[in-house]
Amino acid sequence: MRKPTISPVLLVAPALAAGVAGTALAMTARDPGDAFVLDQSRQSPVRPAELEASVIRAPNALPGSGGGRGRSARCTTNAGGELRNPWTCVVRYKSGDVARYRVTVSPDRSWRGATKGNVLVIEGCCAGQPPATG
Repeated sequence: MRKPTISPVLLVAPALAAGVAGTALAMTARDPGDAFVLDQSRQSPVRPAELEASVIRAPNALPGSGGGRGRSARCTTNAGGELRNPWTCVVRYKSGDVARYRVTVSPDRSWRGATKGNVLVIEGCCAGQPPATG
């Protein structure tokens, strides 16, 4: 007498059908606003005025300057994207010193600026909108 056997297809087919049905159900239940929420969670691009307001607070890095804060700052860039790196910032200090920095903004909106040859370095936080928490 021969033992009855079950075809492997009959074992796999129900599991496969359940997986396909579950995927279809999950796709239809997805909220169409998900893409909007994802887009809104991104930060806005760094604006010149935001970076200038932060850079001006960095102390004068010139030796013997006394380290005073800037009197004015002007930051420009031709780059796109969220961080718009690199930036060129010219800072005028109360002492009369003027320094031109190449500034790079990090994703957490901290920044680092250096003059040509990294002779003078300034660092700070935060340029623009702070990073989202959560």
